[in-house]
Amino acid sequence: MTDCIQVAEAKTEKRKLAEGEVKNLIAKKSRMEKDIEALVKSADAFAMQAEESSDLSLIAKSNSMRKSSKEKRVQLSTVQKQLADKQQELLNI
Repeated sequence: MTDCIQVAEAKTEKRKLAEGEVKNLIAKKSRMEKDIEALVKSADAFAMQAEESSDLSLIAKSNSMRKSSKEKRVQLSTVQKQLADKQQELLNI
């Protein structure tokens, strides 16, 4: 009888941990999506300013932000994979 209770408690604890990790990954994904959006928006703004003022340093800033956004997208895909894996793990508990 106590073995069944211990197994149930272990599963409950494992589920709570997995749910916490899923919540953290969802929050991280959301933050990264907002960061990417902000980087792209800023890059576009710098590109527009560069066109208007013919300032090459603004193009460099814009390109740098675009590169950062691409790197963040790679990180985002990793987080999305981790999230999918954790959600699948949660279903299997």
